[in-house]
Amino acid sequence: MKHYLLKKSCAAVIFVVASIACEVILFRKMGFGVFPEYACIPLSMLLIVAGIIFMIPGYIVPVILYSLVLLSHCILSGVNIVLFDIYGDVFSKDLLALVNEARMAVQAGWRINLGLIVPFAVLFAVAFGMQVLILFKLKAGKAPLRPRVAMSLACMSVLACTVFSFIGVVSVSTLPKTKEAGIFNISVRENFDKFIFKVPFFQSFGTYGLIYRNVLMNTHPGNFAIERSMQESSEYFAAAGAPYRHRYQTLSGESVYAPARNHNVIIVMLESFEEFFIHEKYTPALYGLRERGINFANFYGYHKTDVSEAAVILGNYPVQYNLVPDFDNTFSDAFENRFTDNLPFSMPNVLGRNGYESRGFFHNNWGAFYRRSTTHPTFGFNRVKFLNDFPINDNFGDYEGRGDYGVVTFYPEEYFFDSAIGDIMPSGQQFMSFITTFNVHGGHPPGEVYQEKFRLIDDSDYSDYINLLGENGYFSFKETMMKAMVLDDGIQYLLNQLEARGLAKNTTLMLYADHQAYGEQFSLSIKQADSRSSRANKLPAFIYSPNVKGFNHDKLVTHFDLTTTLFDLLGIDYNPHHYLGINAFESRENVVISRLGSVFNDKFYTDGMNIIWQADDATAADLEKFRQNYFYKVNKWGYINNMFLHGNEVFF
Repeated sequence: MKHYLLKKSCAAVIFVVASIACEVILFRKMGFGVFPEYACIPLSMLLIVAGIIFMIPGYIVPVILYSLVLLSHCILSGVNIVLFDIYGDVFSKDLLALVNEARMAVQAGWRINLGLIVPFAVLFAVAFGMQVLILFKLKAGKAPLRPRVAMSLACMSVLACTVFSFIGVVSVSTLPKTKEAGIFNISVRENFDKFIFKVPFFQSFGTYGLIYRNVLMNTHPGNFAIERSMQESSEYFAAAGAPYRHRYQTLSGESVYAPARNHNVIIVMLESFEEFFIHEKYTPALYGLRERGINFANFYGYHKTDVSEAAVILGNYPVQYNLVPDFDNTFSDAFENRFTDNLPFSMPNVLGRNGYESRGFFHNNWGAFYRRSTTHPTFGFNRVKFLNDFPINDNFGDYEGRGDYGVVTFYPEEYFFDSAIGDIMPSGQQFMSFITTFNVHGGHPPGEVYQEKFRLIDDSDYSDYINLLGENGYFSFKETMMKAMVLDDGIQYLLNQLEARGLAKNTTLMLYADHQAYGEQFSLSIKQADSRSSRANKLPAFIYSPNVKGFNHDKLVTHFDLTTTLFDLLGIDYNPHHYLGINAFESRENVVISRLGSVFNDKFYTDGMNIIWQADDATAADLEKFRQNYFYKVNKWGYINNMFLHGNEVFF
């Protein structure tokens, strides 16, 4: 009996100690200290798991289960390190809808830092080896007392779990909501109750605490919007009037632009693009559009691709829920049966009501990625085309420049645009076309078209980068730069087609990046920025219109602001209360609130509760403005969240 007891106890102890060690390694590598601040809660969750497995009869099955749970913990820890390094995020079940994006990010991170796997691999190997050693080296005792003794020990384990859980819950629940309040007056207690900011929650309660809150309690992170009643919301949306009469903004007493009425519109979202890819010699089409247009020189964004794309298409985004459908192409509860056929505030629908007969979305990738083939017709596009909607073999042949990255296939944008040009620029119709590019995202195609671009890059033009990045980093930069050059050829093709079709003088173009080149280590090095600083998330964005004289606009602008700014440029009336953004030329200062859990402007970067970075010239007055702008936006987001939850029958 004592051998049986010893084997069961050793298996449980090894599991608990190894799990604690795994959490310590994780927190050290993420820079969060040694262990979660409120350690009793994750320890109680851990002991509950240990106790449940302990109650399973026998030796082999519990050892297998302990090993599987520990292995999952080690893998999840590695994933969290990479996600935090790349996105500033940690894993939760809402990322399952974005599994392809997250998977590629993790793969990219592991290529950059293979060393992060080693400590977890060693930890698991040692723990598993000890389990196996104990399993085969210790002899079993008499069988009749095994179940009784095991059950007694299991009860003791559950009792210990209850004590730890009680201590943990009391340690949090006794905190007043005003104590230890963060930068936006959100305390640890309130964050525990509402799960507002995921990373601070993770720092406080660890992996098991996050799993408990997110999975077992089925709570979505990011509920930062201030709750508003239906009556308040109805009054808010009605307050601006319908339609809202725009006012063209001025700078220094001069008109910024004349309305580009009846212009066709082409919007290009530049996937994983950075300002330093724009070069007069190597990407002349993009360089020319930026120099001749309105350059938003202080444009910031910190979202994954799906949100950056939808933020401009919709001008807003719901709190807590992703608009990417589940794998069976059903929408989340925030979307189902409310806007199934119509989103009245979306850019395609607003433009459709103003004479834009053709409203197209085009992406040089498969329609299944982010389930765009399901979402985008619902967003209001009446032409939705992807790589798989064209006869690839006939159009592209056996193209040697194709490069596979998981399920991803690369083709030069110019080739895709050539196949889709009749839909992008339909003859005889006023059109709005939204294009999401792909070539700069991840992976490096080996084909001759790309390699020719690679050979064109003169190292003397980037001598500073060679010194800054080192040999390997500079080579990676050149590989990505060659794809930016291939993309630029596609932009030039569109410009040539506008000229050839007589559309250049009445077409406005808006181009912007969705996020930084997070899969490439050189990005932060070139920006001289830590991943958790504002500078890391500075991106290119510009609007070119034939009736606009080019200039740099230095006000901080976000993805959400582009929608209302474009409406104003086109001379289209809209209700500003339907949109999270503001016109880029309004005087109100701005702030970025990322659904990834960070809040920042050009002077401060926070995780929602703590100031992580601030500019050298930031003052106390700047901090107060930053806080007030945050409260303004989350207040507005509360109304917009109701708009998604309750539908157009209430607010339109």
